[in-house]
Amino acid sequence: MTAVATKLAIQGELLRQLAAWSDYRSARSDWMEDEEARMHALVNTYRSEAGLAPVARKTVARVNQAASGHIDYAHKFTLYCAELALGQEPWPGVVEELECGCCPCGGSVATCPTREMCPRPPPCPIHDAAGATR
Repeated sequence: MTAVATKLAIQGELLRQLAAWSDYRSARSDWMEDEEARMHALVNTYRSEAGLAPVARKTVARVNQAASGHIDYAHKFTLYCAELALGQEPWPGVVEELECGCCPCGGSVATCPTREMCPRPPPCPIHDAAGATR
């Protein structure tokens, strides 16, 4: 399968999941947080299967916020999440830190002086996919 076909297949599955979750929106006031949490778990499941470090929840919240308000919200949100799942960035700088708190360049997010210029190579150079220190 080509890279584009893989991304579209993942996006299709994420879109199916998002549509299934939408049935519960009217019954819950916290539906957006719930959908973000579920999408975060799915993105990190795909990342784990690919040997990539998990992304932070706030990264999924950030792409959700970027998609919000658009007529094609579901398409944008799931496309951005599919890109995250594959270790791609929907736009430069969206992955500010990995779930483990490391900057993808190899340092701590709090102390990394090159975070804004970093090419952000996945996976985390400090932790393996299970979160253990390399």
